[in-house]
Amino acid sequence: METDNHLSLEDIQEIFGSVMQVIEPAKPAAAVMPAEKEKPAAILEQPYVQENNTDDFMKRAKELEKEFAKQTEAAQPVSGFGFYGETEKAAMIKMYEEISAELRNILMSSISEKAVNNMMLRSLEKIALMHPVMKNTNWDSDGRLKEDGSVDFERFIKNIQQFGNENIEKAFSAMMELLAMRLKAIKTGTGVENYKKAAAAINKKLMIIEAGYPKAVSVTVRNKVVEAAIKKAEV
Repeated sequence: METDNHLSLEDIQEIFGSVMQVIEPAKPAAAVMPAEKEKPAAILEQPYVQENNTDDFMKRAKELEKEFAKQTEAAQPVSGFGFYGETEKAAMIKMYEEISAELRNILMSSISEKAVNNMMLRSLEKIALMHPVMKNTNWDSDGRLKEDGSVDFERFIKNIQQFGNENIEKAFSAMMELLAMRLKAIKTGTGVENYKKAAAAINKKLMIIEAGYPKAVSVTVRNKVVEAAIKKAEV
């Protein structure tokens, strides 16, 4: 089901909890030039050496690729999304939540945490009503409300498994609609500049993390979720 992309003022008030006013960064105080002092003797510092985790990172990526390859050898593709075993389903949700967390972090720099949490949660609730594959994912397994709007992993997996692999396409569609609604809310409620920053931030995050996930998952999340959501939010 495709979600209506129009958000009215009432929608924005409901999603964010209020009419948004972007927080302007405080202007720095005029610099005061200190009195000139004698220069201390030069101190030799140890050169900074950045810790290199590239080998471990690539090793993890290769292990995930091998695991995915084993499961796809004898599998038939489903609805153009390929075979998704438990590894791929888990990776799909975790990757999406990494992107959502980045969206939340970038938004926190311009509006209050309360407004951000409200937007993330209300948008999830709205999408869950239209996409049953996300039903009750705003609650954890202990019945506690996910106030930050994160998708509950266990409930989402359970919903996907309810009807088998044919629900994978529905899951990707729901994730795209949720991200699009959040981006549209940012654009309408806080301004185009914040929207552009958010879109750029999640694209950058995607580039950083995608090597750590099975290729079939990362490519589909990029094409079917992130890029599709940004395109829809542009309208």
